[in-house]
Order: sequence, then structure tokens, then C-alpha cells
Amino acid sequence: TYGTVFMAKNRENQGIVALKRVRLDDDAEIFAFSNRLGEKFNEATLRTALTHVIQNNEELAVAGGEMISKFTNGYLRAVFTRVPEELIMAMHDFLTFTSNLETVGKHIGLGDLMLCSDFPCESETYVKSLMKQL
Repeated sequence: TYGTVFMAKNRENQGIVALKRVRLDDDAEIFAFSNRLGEKFNEATLRTALTHVIQNNEELAVAGGEMISKFTNGYLRAVFTRVPEELIMAMHDFLTFTSNLETVGKHIGLGDLMLCSDFPCESETYVKSLMKQL
């Protein structure tokens, strides 16, 4: 992968690290990411969703977060028809908890494609990237 390398400070151990800003105009990387997930993404939206330094695109994250919440609630209510509402809400909160969404983002390879100013990327950055994909 081609890109620009920057020097940065690791927040965890204060050490000096190299940050590589990956060129997201490499169509092969976008194609590979889409195929890994088995989805067809709008390329321009995908590039915007993975960028956390250049522009503020919070509206994508908000819309994606609402979609995750609605889908999770709908699924849980459809599957668990005889469960008290308190349990539905507890399962929803667990499934949409930041650390769980971060894990999903890491496992689908978002860390390899994101442009962000922090290293290692914060949990919130992974979660927002995941939400922006929806």
C-alpha cells in the first residue's frame, strides 16, 4: 500500500510511532474491503466514512447509530416475543455497547483503512467508522 508516513506519539506508552496515511484512492483496497464483507458499497460514501482527519462527517455516524439501534431492537422483539421489555433493553444495550461495536469494526478490518489522527485508533473511532458504513 502506498501512502505518506508521519511521526506521532503513542498515547498508551508515550513512545514515538510511525503513522502511515494510506491512500484511499487505491481501488483494489476498497474492492477487497467490500468483498470481505460481501457488500456493495458506494465508493464515495465509503471513503468519506473512513476519513476522520480531513473532514467532519458526524451525520453519517448518527444515522448509522440510529439504524443499528432500530435494527437491534426490531430483531430482539421479533425473536424474543415473550421476554420482558427490561430484558430486551438490556440485550440491546449490551449488543450496541462501544466495546462490542469496536470489536466488530476491528474484525472486519476497519483499522487498516481508516484515516485518523490518533494511534492506536480510539474505540470511538472504530465505532463511528462502523456506524458510518451503514
